[in-house]
Amino acid sequence: MNPPRGLTAIGSALLGFEGIVVLLALGVEHGLHAHVGVVVVVTFLVLAAALWLGAGLLRRRGGTALGSVLQVAVVAGGVVVPVLYGLGVVFAGLWLGYLRLRRSVP
Repeated sequence: MNPPRGLTAIGSALLGFEGIVVLLALGVEHGLHAHVGVVVVVTFLVLAAALWLGAGLLRRRGGTALGSVLQVAVVAGGVVVPVLYGLGVVFAGLWLGYLRLRRSVP
């Protein structure tokens, strides 16, 4: 059974906003370190693009699973850039709240 469109829009907005915050965190990372390497920049850009793609695909079959995988990817990105640990934990908590809300709606 498909969730209501409004509920799907909440999840899409969450993933889209997370993508924006990941890009803004690139600026924070640049402020913390004088030189930001190519690997760091590519990590941020790939994660942001994947989050926006996930936001667009959330209505489709497997979209929720993709969103969950992306949450794990953001937390795992903390291995390359420690700032992503904090962001990942905050947004993973929001994502879990979204999943809980989605299950509670008939």
